[in-house]
Amino acid sequence: MSTVQLNEDVNPVMSQVRAQVTPENVLRVRAALLAESDRLLAALRSGGPPGDWVGLCGGDPLSADVRRVLNERIAGAVGQCREHAEQLRSAAHSLDVIARDYGHTDADIANSYRIESCRGTR
Repeated sequence: MSTVQLNEDVNPVMSQVRAQVTPENVLRVRAALLAESDRLLAALRSGGPPGDWVGLCGGDPLSADVRRVLNERIAGAVGQCREHAEQLRSAAHSLDVIARDYGHTDADIANSYRIESCRGTR
């Protein structure tokens, strides 16, 4: 069993997590990280046009300000979610090196996500 400390510069969120992977599970762990990244990014894409989540609530003087503040807060949350999804993807790709060290081929690595996706991991 190999204990992997993910590089802080590459993935600050995952740097706090010690991922224990084995030759048997490294491709499944990688596929799960990629699937979650894809799920988050798909959810973000389905949320409508960026920056226009909350419309005017009325014609009163405060509605425009409330709209602006709410849209800014939502944009911040969306940005954090997008960053997290990219960090998951980066962590998954950092496992490519480990998988190769365990003897998995590039084809094994590429196919593992497709195979796991077909099984419903995505």
